Amino acid sequence: MNAFRYYTVQLALAAGEQSWTFAESAGQLAWVDASPALPRLLEHRVLDEVSGADIDIVLHGDPYARRMLPAPCDPLLRLTRLFIAQARIRAGVMLSGLYKMRFFRYADELDVSVTAQALSEDQRMNLLAEAMLGAWQDLYVESRPRLLAVAGIDPRITELELHQKLGAWYGRAAQWSTRVVGFKFRAHRFLPEEAGRETPRLHVGDACLLVREHHNRHDPNAVTIIHQNGEKLGYLRCDIAALVAPHIDRGAVFTAHVGAFLPRGFHPDERVYLVVERASTQAAMAA
Repeated sequence: MNAFRYYTVQLALAAGEQSWTFAESAGQLAWVDASPALPRLLEHRVLDEVSGADIDIVLHGDPYARRMLPAPCDPLLRLTRLFIAQARIRAGVMLSGLYKMRFFRYADELDVSVTAQALSEDQRMNLLAEAMLGAWQDLYVESRPRLLAVAGIDPRITELELHQKLGAWYGRAAQWSTRVVGFKFRAHRFLPEEAGRETPRLHVGDACLLVREHHNRHDPNAVTIIHQNGEKLGYLRCDIAALVAPHIDRGAVFTAHVGAFLPRGFHPDERVYLVVERASTQAAMAA
């Protein structure tokens, strides 16, 4: 391939590192195995405060070469958005990652293949579930074909079949992430202010437990989230609770911890994200 530029991407997260190389040719980007030994032209580094990721993109190429065809979107900007999205999704901040995906103006097979390769099977299903369920369904409708492709699901699947598939997945997934809703009503208890500044009583890593609220008059499937201090943190979104509650009613035990706590400026119901794990049968019996 007669490439115009090469871009090497290094994504560093607490969960580990990933490296990628892309070639730009005839206005298009392609994922390649490795870049040739060409001069370094530019280095672009991003420290993403939402995911905690360090994203380093290095541009290689002949400084005297000129594009034969214009790129439909600046490759550097496109790769920055793509890997910020991957970082946030891998960090469990699904909603923020979905927002980044929404702005893939020139999404094509590259975006789908990179996302599918970068994420585990549970993360791909988690991404689909977060987009499909709850109040952010516009993200799902807009990105449905790409999200189904990322999850490896036949695009001809019906919504009922997909809903059933997600319900079964919540029952067997080793780990999944979601945001806490209803936190806005309890934020004052976890985030008191002193001299106009928050003094958080909530931290990444804090243990939580998912508990059924059988007598909730608003939602018969309600699942509340109890913080390690014994106070209610919030709830699972009702559409997710409808899929998780039957598993709890049949004896499944879900534990969780705060996976991400976003800074002030985000809506309260977008600030706290959980990492949920299904306890083993032996652990559940011991508890």
